[in-house]
Parts: sequence; structure tokens; C-alpha cells
Amino acid sequence: MPTVAQKFAHTLKEIGVRYVFGVPSGNMTDYIEALRGEERIDFVLTGHEGAAAFMAAVCGRLTGNPGVCFGTFGPGATNLSTGVGCAFLDRLPLLAFTDEMPEHLENRIVQMKIDHQALFRPITKWTTTLSPETINGIILKAAGIAVSEIPGPVHLGVPAGIGQTETTESDNPVKYLRLEKQPLDESFSENSEKAFNFFKSAQKPILAVGLSAVRAGIKKQVLELAEKYELPVVLTPMAKGMFPENHDLYAGVLFHALSGQVAKTYREADLVIGIGYDPVEFNYEDWMPDVPHPF
Repeated sequence: MPTVAQKFAHTLKEIGVRYVFGVPSGNMTDYIEALRGEERIDFVLTGHEGAAAFMAAVCGRLTGNPGVCFGTFGPGATNLSTGVGCAFLDRLPLLAFTDEMPEHLENRIVQMKIDHQALFRPITKWTTTLSPETINGIILKAAGIAVSEIPGPVHLGVPAGIGQTETTESDNPVKYLRLEKQPLDESFSENSEKAFNFFKSAQKPILAVGLSAVRAGIKKQVLELAEKYELPVVLTPMAKGMFPENHDLYAGVLFHALSGQVAKTYREADLVIGIGYDPVEFNYEDWMPDVPHPF
């Protein structure tokens, strides 16, 4: 029978994880060795747990699969939480594993002991604890939650001392995890026609493209819409690259370099059409004039 650590490593590899970042503790040794036994997945030692979480978050951003990081009890977990909070605010899929005290120490005062579940609950989509009977199932569920809209981090506590415990759990199929981008549905075309009813009577409409449009992979459609109706395009910082910067309709990035020049365009707008606009970057009212913004 595989051990908990082996099931942990194999499941992460199966969902497409390439790296696990962290600062190892004694409890993590079993899991590092299990990762060494799997192909195409490696443990990466970092100098600080915060760096581990940021590196994992970047992996989530680049691949669409959850990035993975690890921190030990107490200060390790609090260090990790900074990068986890970044993933929460930046909408990045992440799995954050931390050591947790074994059950017989849960109600005792122990060195470096804090409530990790309470720590991560406000900055994750879900927080839970692994058990030897459900390693594969919990990790798959966590990964599915992390990549589902809106993407974000999930925290999983790993009770100390279970790494070498054998598990009889069968592997669950990876069937709901979006390892590949789903094809764009017809909603964009429908909404673009709906938008036309708004801006056909506007004198100076603009498009405001945000980070959700990046995840949707609609760069081509945004370009076609802007060119079809000759609409200037402004981007949020996390949507940079969604529109060619050498295009005549490119108007710049909000609250970025040359933001004063960008403001000259949007301050004259009498209609703003948001495409994938997420207020986690900027609320509409923080920048746009008092005009309709229907999408």
C-alpha cells in the first residue's frame, strides 16, 4: 500500500503540478522523499516561506494549474500567508500546505502552535485538513476549487506524523479539474451585440479590459470588437498584453506608466464597456467619469 506521502506526491503530479516550493520541516521530509520518487515533479527549497508562496502563485498564473507551497508550524505558516494572500487578491490558483499538530496535541499549549485553519480562512477559498483515508480525494477537491472561477488559493493542513502511514484509498479520476482551457462559448458574441445597443448612440465609448478577460483567452475577440466599432481600449495592469500596444486604438494602462496621458482618453468617455473587468484591481468609481458602465 502507498504511504500518505507517496499518495500526496503522486496526486500532485497527476494534476499537472511541476514544482513544490517551501522550507522543509522534519514532518515534510517524508513528502520531499516521496516527490523524489515521482517523475516530472520536484521540491524547490526556498529561503523564506513567503517566497515559496509567491513562486507557487506565479506558477499558477503561468500554467493555470494550482501552484503548490509548504510551510511548517506557526511562523512558517504566517510567513506563507503573505504569498497566499497575494494569490487570493490576484485570483491565482494555489495549494498551500502547512504542518498541523497531531490530534492529541490540539488542545494543549505547544511551541509554535497556532490555529492554521483560522489563519488561512479569510484569505483562501477553502481550508481543510488532510487525513490518511482521503489524501487523493481532498487534494483533487482542493485543486478543483482553486482553479474554478474565481481562481484562488486553498489551504490544507497536514497533521504531523502521518507521512509514513499506509493508505488504502483508491485514486480518483481527475475529471473536473480544468487542466486545459475550456473553449469560449457564445456569450462573448451575444454580449458584444448587446453592447452595440449601448454604444451606437454614444459619442465617445471606450472598452476597459480586465484580468478575467485574460483567463477567458479572448484577446482575438477584443481586438475584433474594438476594430469593428473603432473603440479605444484601456487595460488594467493585470490585463497588460491583451491589446497590441502599437495599435491606433490602444489607449494605455490604468494607474500605470503615463497614467495622466491615459486619463485624457477615459475622462472624455461618455460610455465605458467593461470586458472581464474585476474591481479587485480598481473600482470603477476610482477612475471613470460619471457615465454608464453596463458590463
